[in-house]
Amino acid sequence: MQSKFDEADILQCYRRAESIIPQQALALYNSKLAITMAAQIADSVEDSKFDAFAETVFETLLCRKPNFLEQQECHQFQDETRELAGESYDEKRMRAQFVLAILNHNDFVTIR
Repeated sequence: MQSKFDEADILQCYRRAESIIPQQALALYNSKLAITMAAQIADSVEDSKFDAFAETVFETLLCRKPNFLEQQECHQFQDETRELAGESYDEKRMRAQFVLAILNHNDFVTIR
């Protein structure tokens, strides 16, 4: 049985083998704590324009500004969310989902 998280081998904890276990990302993305905190973080960012909001979220959570490609992906996320939601589009919900995605960013969950 494969574990949801890639535990360290206590006999070899000086160096862990890299692995990709999709359940880790799914567990974090669907975590009640992560969803709640994402909404609180999104509410705490008072930037009215999405560009400024996205930049503030990157700086707050990843301690850096988004690069050009990431800026484009932020716009794409906003546009696709708006298109998929149609008339039920909710800016506040979209922003919380954006923060949740950044909480799952490799630079947030990995210590380097």
